[in-house]
Amino acid sequence: MSKSFSVLPHHKEEHIIDIQAASRLGCSLMIPVLLGYFLPYFLLWKKSLSAAFFINGYLDVMASWLYPIVALLVVVLGIVLHELLHGLPWSFFAERGWSSIRFGILRPHFVPYCHCEEPLRLRHYIIGALTPLVVLGFAPVIYAWFSGNWFFLLFGTFFTVSAIGDVMVVHTMRKLKADTLILDHPSEAGYFIYKK
Repeated sequence: MSKSFSVLPHHKEEHIIDIQAASRLGCSLMIPVLLGYFLPYFLLWKKSLSAAFFINGYLDVMASWLYPIVALLVVVLGIVLHELLHGLPWSFFAERGWSSIRFGILRPHFVPYCHCEEPLRLRHYIIGALTPLVVLGFAPVIYAWFSGNWFFLLFGTFFTVSAIGDVMVVHTMRKLKADTLILDHPSEAGYFIYKK
């Protein structure tokens, strides 16, 4: 925490996100996300989609014994990258940089997290919160629409749904003033807000 912040009088409020509610929201948004992502893909590439394309190409790879290992590796690396993509923007805006960033697992839900140990301005916190959604969710899907690559479509869909918790957090901040300072919660899915 910066010296300039610590000497100012602030009112502190705790906001906790219900992880189970976030999971339920993620499930309820699955159909809209699938329609929003897969329908444009189908409309753009329906002429290229054929039984022969799948049988002779990608499904042969998917049916191999390597596919589950590759899929698990992609998911694990994607989860690690998701947390790093929170930390990178936050470290850029934090006064102490990368030394303010911590990673871990929230128990008992075993949810990985990235935590910034110093308060950030509202817009800076939101940028870090939504960076994984943009990079791992939106960007791969847009690439899939233009390239026809179904792997990026599935990847982007999975990591869009995985970012629902981040979207929930940002949604709870919609009424906060621009000068609000946000401190990520060190042990819960949530944050503290500091108001002058």
